[in-house]
Amino acid sequence: MNNRRTERGFTMVELLVVIVVAGIALSLVPIARDYVPELQVNRATRSLAQDLRDARQMAVKSACDVFVTFDVNAGILRYYADVDFDGMELADLVRSRALNDYSEGVGFKTVTTSGVDGSAISAPVTMGTTTSPIAVTFRPNGSVTNPGAVYLAPIKSGKADLGRAVQVLTTGLVQTWHFDAESSPGPWRKWL
Repeated sequence: MNNRRTERGFTMVELLVVIVVAGIALSLVPIARDYVPELQVNRATRSLAQDLRDARQMAVKSACDVFVTFDVNAGILRYYADVDFDGMELADLVRSRALNDYSEGVGFKTVTTSGVDGSAISAPVTMGTTTSPIAVTFRPNGSVTNPGAVYLAPIKSGKADLGRAVQVLTTGLVQTWHFDAESSPGPWRKWL
């Protein structure tokens, strides 16, 4: 018979390992905090680009115009499918989505005065018209009326390199852009 008692607990080495690991983890928190705005704007950019691609696909599948309107002040996008071919009406509303739904802390915001196409920009949404509502129209053949770009950036960050853009071309192609002041020939380079 064995009379040895089994001791339970941690050894000094085990405690030191836990303390070192916890210290390393805590030292990474400020670094991770710096990446949060970038992660938020990246998520919003990808989601918005995908929604615009989905709107184009909806126009082609349903053989009708699909309008995407941008309310810059309220931060809201609205999607309308003109299935009755009488123009954009409230009855055609398919979906309404706040920019915050894509990612919190991101807004319609420009970080430079030069757009993805090299032209001067004065507003965060440049979809071919400045009249209300600002809109892009996807046609049944996949093309676009009022092409342009939407500029996004973290609301609380003044870092220009966190600027992103989603561009819609007349062909219906949706591209994403990343602001890079050192990029040549302009400050924007294609992203994703």
